[in-house]
Amino acid sequence: MRETVAVLLSTYNSEAYICEQINSILTQTYKEWILFIRDDGSFDGTINLIQNYCNQHSNIRLFESNGENLGARDSFFWLLNNTDAKYYMFCDHDDVWLPFKIEITYKKIKKAEQNNCGKPIIINTDLIVVDDKLQTIHNSMWRYSGFLPNVLKSSFYYLSVCNFVNGCTMMFNQEAKEISFPVSPNATLHDNWIALKVINSDGIIVPIDQPTILYRQHAQNVCGAAIFGKNPWKSSGKIV
Repeated sequence: MRETVAVLLSTYNSEAYICEQINSILTQTYKEWILFIRDDGSFDGTINLIQNYCNQHSNIRLFESNGENLGARDSFFWLLNNTDAKYYMFCDHDDVWLPFKIEITYKKIKKAEQNNCGKPIIINTDLIVVDDKLQTIHNSMWRYSGFLPNVLKSSFYYLSVCNFVNGCTMMFNQEAKEISFPVSPNATLHDNWIALKVINSDGIIVPIDQPTILYRQHAQNVCGAAIFGKNPWKSSGKIV
């Protein structure tokens, strides 16, 4: 029996890209998912677009913020704290998921749990870096940024200064969720915080050396891909 995966999507003025992202989730090969969306105070047409999807699909659900803007980190943590599932995935509003994304990460986390019963586990993958028109900039963000996932995954110190665990590629289990709360006010972003908590709690991070999303770069990116070494203040698109 396949468990339901909670896909957590935070939106903010996302009308330019949100339909492509939701459509890519709808075409996933793994069908047992619920998409939970929290809008973080959009003032464009984002909410109307999402409501149209909710009207057509029972597994897409919207939480409106009544104009409250929490920012990306706290909006994602709000979603995580207000949903319940065995497995969770974060979803950015402007990317496109490849059709097998949920399928391969679900299979990997089930396999990892067989030998690590009760441990917090994160599965994460590589990304294809694209421009705003989905034209490829680089077919591997890990190579583009110079990351060595099998080295970085084993060290709290490495992850604290060089986070390769992108939230938009993560799947993690209930155990990883439980150790992530409460969230420190000093936490940078949701993905780095959870990765650090998992490593610090004798959990495991399992990288998959295969891209599962088109990671869109455009002028409105909050965070983006960077060539490691050319900008020492960024890693894996996340400020650390």
